[in-house]
Amino acid sequence: MVKVKKVNQTTTISGLGLSLLAATLASGCYTGVDVPTGADGADDAPVADGNQVGGDDDGIPPREPEPGADESEEPFSVPSDEARLLPFPVRMQNLADLIGQPADHPMFLDLLDLRFQLGDHDFASGVAPDLRWSAEKMQNWVRGLRPVCSSAEMQVAYPGLLTDPRPFMRQAWGHEPAAEEVESMADLQDSTLPVEQQYLLTCLAVLTSLDFVSI
Repeated sequence: MVKVKKVNQTTTISGLGLSLLAATLASGCYTGVDVPTGADGADDAPVADGNQVGGDDDGIPPREPEPGADESEEPFSVPSDEARLLPFPVRMQNLADLIGQPADHPMFLDLLDLRFQLGDHDFASGVAPDLRWSAEKMQNWVRGLRPVCSSAEMQVAYPGLLTDPRPFMRQAWGHEPAAEEVESMADLQDSTLPVEQQYLLTCLAVLTSLDFVSI
């Protein structure tokens, strides 16, 4: 597996992360906030000066922020100042190697359809790589991972994921998981969710961690 690791990096497996994944599963897809989409979903969308909505000549007065409101707040936060993604082709190859399937397997089609939202590049079309981690990218990564984590091939490769997630975590991250990282899965295993949903959420939690997606 071709993978670069950051030493002593905090993963995204936490109460917040598991709550997000649970909401994603329950709703079909976590929708995040409504923002204009650019090359990676939101980062390249034009931003008006100050708090004004629309152009200078559109007749719409500037919008005053509510007292104490933080307009930059996202539905959840990721350490974008610390996390730098592995290039999209590397992430995809690592994922294929993890399951022991070719990179063109149909289970990866959703991820490939979202490749530009996930930071891939196409220099011929003027699309540059974007290696920043964001709430928008995590949303799309979870969306693309769902058929992967739900696949028969994943369950054949890791049949004991719920009994002992450490082999999967070790293979995905390239290092032995810390005790607290393993314990963070306990809420899922003790929940009343159906077993297939527990499996899906455990798989998603491991594969959305910074240990898997970032340098």
